[in-house]
Amino acid sequence: MKNILITAGGTASAYYFCKTISKYLKNEIRLFVADINEGKLIPAAMFADQFIQVPLVSDATYKDAVLKEIDDKNIDIIVPLIDLDLMQFPCDDEGLAALNCISTAPELSVSQQLSDKIHLTEAASRIGVNVPRDYTTRIIDPNLNYFTKPRLGFGSRGAIQMSGLSILENDSNSDMIIQEVCDGPEVTVEVFYDGDNLHTLCRERLEVKAGVCTKARVFQDAVLHEYIGVIARHFILPTASCFQFMKNQNGEWCLTDANLRIGAGSALCAAVGWNLPYASVLHWIGRSNEANEQLDFIGQDRYVVRVYEEIVTV
Repeated sequence: MKNILITAGGTASAYYFCKTISKYLKNEIRLFVADINEGKLIPAAMFADQFIQVPLVSDATYKDAVLKEIDDKNIDIIVPLIDLDLMQFPCDDEGLAALNCISTAPELSVSQQLSDKIHLTEAASRIGVNVPRDYTTRIIDPNLNYFTKPRLGFGSRGAIQMSGLSILENDSNSDMIIQEVCDGPEVTVEVFYDGDNLHTLCRERLEVKAGVCTKARVFQDAVLHEYIGVIARHFILPTASCFQFMKNQNGEWCLTDANLRIGAGSALCAAVGWNLPYASVLHWIGRSNEANEQLDFIGQDRYVVRVYEEIVTV
């Protein structure tokens, strides 16, 4: 029996992770779910053997509080699900090593290069992967539109298209990235990588609500698969990740974001048989030979839509 702790329990990705574990691996995993909110506000808590309320991730006490829970509850594996947690609990963290706890996050240096959007631009350009052109306030045109987003973030929070004039009038946040406006389609590439086998599946984001994909076209693409192969050859990727691409003004695919963990829309691919959360958990608990069997796709385009479900927690 493995004790697994999933952070950011209020996210859509945590909900599907926990639902998957409860459905397929309940007899092999003791599940712990952590979030900053009370358990009655966290849908994933209904699948947990125990829910843990923790301080804000920005709080100075956050990391020590989580490490204490890991120690007290003999957690074997921690699954960080937001970028700030990837930084707090990388797989090479000394605090986790002292507690014999494995993190599913990549090494800290990889997160620092790919999760931070300024460093992502530098890293991708260095290995030959296209990225959108970056701008500074000194060179933007007040009459043109640009795309702005936080250096660190998730769920498209804070990402918005703005005019150059609006950016100049509100130039008070040095942590915002200013880029060229890319054209559709916006595609997320789901990635499973166990060090030997690389599997990818694409989903075109046809509709997005609150930063989460709610309508998608699911398909395979050899060009985008090769892009991920280039990234995997230069960086030690985690087992599960997803990368976002759009096309620049020249019609070329550009890497716009790297998420070194499962995304909120990964369940859309799982609906057609390409179950990244399930495959990842199998790999983490030592059943790697079965993981590839969960990444099945028939090869033709599929369409998946998402509806909301009402859950009474108390």
